[in-house]
Amino acid sequence: MGKSTVDASAGFGLRDKLAYAAGDFGCNMSFALKGYLTIYWTQFMGMILKSEE
Repeated sequence: MGKSTVDASAGFGLRDKLAYAAGDFGCNMSFALKGYLTIYWTQFMGMILKSEE
């Protein structure tokens, strides 16, 4: 079998960590916004969920 050509010295740098952190933050904020808007639409705007009919 041949040797792997992956360079082990290239490591996982600060730029990579910040990119993953920004992506995770964006994903979490989208879930938080969906939860907030669901409560807002049902409680304050008077919309009825389909399951409550």
